[in-house]
Amino acid sequence: MKTKDKIALYLQDHPEGVNDSDLTNALGIANHAHTNSKCHQLVSEGYVARREKNGTLHNFWLGVPYQLMPEINVTDREMSVEEYRKQWYWEGNVQSTLVNYLKSKGYHVAQEANTQTHQRGIDIIAMKNEQALWITVKGYPRPKITTNPRLQAVHWFSSALYDIIKYREKDNSVQLAFALPDFDRYRNISKDVSWFKKASNFVFYWIKDDGVIEEE
Repeated sequence: MKTKDKIALYLQDHPEGVNDSDLTNALGIANHAHTNSKCHQLVSEGYVARREKNGTLHNFWLGVPYQLMPEINVTDREMSVEEYRKQWYWEGNVQSTLVNYLKSKGYHVAQEANTQTHQRGIDIIAMKNEQALWITVKGYPRPKITTNPRLQAVHWFSSALYDIIKYREKDNSVQLAFALPDFDRYRNISKDVSWFKKASNFVFYWIKDDGVIEEE
């Protein structure tokens, strides 16, 4: 279930209002900023009001019926390539969001792979304080009747891990990262390679549907 949906359901059960910090802790959300972003999204959609209570802004459910958005189910229909490339989780959009984030953090982006032509090589090369950062990027698979995205996601994840292995073998001094759209499927897979993450010394960039990026 998406973070916004979890927050919506929680607030409906707490009419007294809940502040961002308590929401973050109660729902196990990764960071306060992500909670705040989703609460503002619910405000803009007319579900929540943010008012001060005991000196802190609280989120109050307005009683508007809320409909959960279903997870992507690839067997429902097949998404066209044109429509897929408009989705936030398409690799090109994931990469673009991350590049903008890196620039905002003071990185010089020296290389960006062309995702539409499936350009080979390192997806993103960035520099900061003379330290190189090599990043491999994956999107979430396109819904197709003949291919289950949940299964395809495992292959894409494995392919990116192989990139990490190759890059670390090639240069032990560079920083390495693995960028993914924030889907539960990828999160669950990532838990199985925590030992490898420590051994190869790389970080995850989790790109969320609202553009927020979490580093892990």
